[in-house]
Amino acid sequence: MSFILLGVLSALVLQLWKNTWVSEASESADEKLVEQSATPSSPVVIESLEPTVLLMGDSIAAGEGAGNYWPKAENYNEDCHRSNDGMLHSVVQSARVLNTACSRAKVPDFYPSADNPGQLAQMVLAPEAKAVIVTVGGNDIGFPELLNDCLVDANFDCSTSAQTVERTQQGLQKLSVSLEELFEDLLSATGTSESQVFILAYPDLLAGEGTCGRISAAERVYGITVIEELNGTLRDAATAVRMKHGTNRLEFLEATAKVIDGHGPCTEQSWVKPYGLVSLFSAMDDTQKGQQILHPNEQGYASIGDALKPHLENLISIPWNPLKESEQ
Repeated sequence: MSFILLGVLSALVLQLWKNTWVSEASESADEKLVEQSATPSSPVVIESLEPTVLLMGDSIAAGEGAGNYWPKAENYNEDCHRSNDGMLHSVVQSARVLNTACSRAKVPDFYPSADNPGQLAQMVLAPEAKAVIVTVGGNDIGFPELLNDCLVDANFDCSTSAQTVERTQQGLQKLSVSLEELFEDLLSATGTSESQVFILAYPDLLAGEGTCGRISAAERVYGITVIEELNGTLRDAATAVRMKHGTNRLEFLEATAKVIDGHGPCTEQSWVKPYGLVSLFSAMDDTQKGQQILHPNEQGYASIGDALKPHLENLISIPWNPLKESEQ
């Protein structure tokens, strides 16, 4: 991918983002911010700071399922579901985080298209970012379609469907090549040689045993296998790029794969948005609720944040979110 083209887009992206895409936590460093009190969980920012952490990719990075989403604005699609209560809410001051992720994003969404400058071009907005956190790949292999196959028809076993299995395997094979190119481009686009790019393993959102909701035990086992294969593909691509370029600045984080353990969708204290009949009926009248099904809830994202803490502590010397600390 040519970064000359990305560079040409940077000025446009910067202006658009300043107008509409940046949350209250990403204003210029010399401006004071008005305290936000719309809800008890709204982030309280005393002063704005230069972003040092960049969130990129799909729904997990965006915070789908955590609620408290950014409101609709010009040039910002509210269906991206960027949440103020996502994985870094209890870890890093919101003023230090720039979120460019979007639900349902795929690898091509990192690159410019006719109606989208691409997430890579938006990295110019956080030139001093020390940590770039990425979740990507789930939509590329058709995981939403897989869940649809498993959820919609109670009499259809997606784990034994040759069409479903073949589609998923083809997606994994195609993804492997595009991931290596993307990871190389992420390294090239980081603003500082000390920046670390973290590729997160997808959490096992079907963790546990038994049957609940509209997914059978066999379908859950198959879903878990697909997530493991996806994480293996991400790991292999990251390893290949690290070896090719002799760098440690790209790291696949295995720890985020097990953050839901003990709190899967069939547990009493679930950290996952449910997928039972009630949830499906609600989703029929509310697309926002439909998007959230089988994503971490706020507790699930807090667990992802806990897994990230040890890696971020070595890169950024900023306090944890003061709002969360005051609640402890």
